[in-house]
Amino acid sequence: MRNQCIALATLVLMVSSQPASNASDLYYKYKHIATQALNRKDYSMAEVMYSRALEQAELYGENDPRLVACLITLANLYAKQNEYAQAEPLYQRLIALAEQHHELDNQVASALTQYSSMQARTNRSDKSELFKQLASVLQSPNPNEELGNAGIGM
Repeated sequence: MRNQCIALATLVLMVSSQPASNASDLYYKYKHIATQALNRKDYSMAEVMYSRALEQAELYGENDPRLVACLITLANLYAKQNEYAQAEPLYQRLIALAEQHHELDNQVASALTQYSSMQARTNRSDKSELFKQLASVLQSPNPNEELGNAGIGM
């Protein structure tokens, strides 16, 4: 554990000490390190780096694909580790983004499928089914029309 903390601190210092021309550079550096950590199943490192990437992505606004990608990845990472209390607010934020920015429907639908699975694993089958249906509707050719017909206004 101590070695992981030292490695994490070293990586953070390396990334933050390198000159970045803008937040996008930092976003991609953090995301790259996070992806490598995730591939090694070093979930604590991945979590920290994806969180830092999320901070950078938030600088670009709510409908930026970087923000949505970070929210999805981080939420799925938490869910994979059964850390549902950390995952749930991220999934909820994705739902709110989909309500405001319909161009994000396909990305958010994928995340909602994961959220539905998380709900099922936590014995909330009623919510699980709702999110599964919402994901299905978002993936349809006319999601706004289907949402209205289903009584799930967005």
